[in-house]
Amino acid sequence: DGMSDFESIAYIQGYVPETSVKALSECAKAHHWALLVEDPAKDDVVPTCIEAPKGFKVSAPILDFIGVLPGYKEWDISVFLLLFFTIFFAMIINDGGYGVLFLGLGLGAALLSKSPKAKTVGMLFSILGVASIGWGLLTGNFFGIPKHFLPGFLHGLKFFDMEHGGPGFKNVQYCCFLLASIHLASARLY
Repeated sequence: DGMSDFESIAYIQGYVPETSVKALSECAKAHHWALLVEDPAKDDVVPTCIEAPKGFKVSAPILDFIGVLPGYKEWDISVFLLLFFTIFFAMIINDGGYGVLFLGLGLGAALLSKSPKAKTVGMLFSILGVASIGWGLLTGNFFGIPKHFLPGFLHGLKFFDMEHGGPGFKNVQYCCFLLASIHLASARLY
């Protein structure tokens, strides 16, 4: 349906990812097709093909949810997005107990679902759960239970202790400013 013709020649024009050019060339040779491969012109509106690195494919649901796709000449942000989204998510949840719930739900979805999309979302929630557990361990927050009711290993680090006017509040602020600086600087470099 998408083919055009000129006299006795039928042709199709389109875009193919650079990683697929070799396979297309072999197919064209096998079927005796003529093939012309050119780089897109500057004013062409080129579709974007995103292939995140293997360990970062779980960032796809976030990109789909917020509707952000890089343009043809832009960098793929999936690695930085997953890294910083995970850290910020854990800091916002600020509770290792809820992290355990996220981890359980995520693993359940990843292991029990037959849908590849549901498995990916399950893996994303598992990663977010692990990060939330880690932040909860640092800050000593588990289901909002006061620290004196928690076992000693769940009291968190003194560096992040925000109870009773501890120095942790300022330290967490400094940590947030440092993360924000790294985040913004990496965005500018990218």
